[in-house]
Amino acid sequence: VVALYHRHAAAKARADSLAAKLAATLAAVVTVDSRGRRYLLLRGIAVMLAALVGLVVAFALLSGVAFNVIVVAFIFLYIGGYQAGFGPCAWLLISECFPLCVRAEAVALAVETNFASNLLV
Repeated sequence: VVALYHRHAAAKARADSLAAKLAATLAAVVTVDSRGRRYLLLRGIAVMLAALVGLVVAFALLSGVAFNVIVVAFIFLYIGGYQAGFGPCAWLLISECFPLCVRAEAVALAVETNFASNLLV
């Protein structure tokens, strides 16, 4: 019974994480043309910074159940900031910075480099 509870809790956490990512990405897609890339990047960085500061404070001052809940909340906030800022804007900038005559090959190389770098990390 305990294993089933933990399996269900992990599945719910994954679903919640995906829902938060989807909401932040959709918000970025809707606002990128009206507000611009700079706005999204700066807001995303601000949210990520606030989440990291909140995590530092939580690790320094809290304990127990409150600690667990607040840490998870700040991690979700960080993910949301990333998904609204760096997540979509990086791919958008990659697709716009190359001239049309070489865009397909250059974007393919940029994506390959990105995924290869992710493997190293």
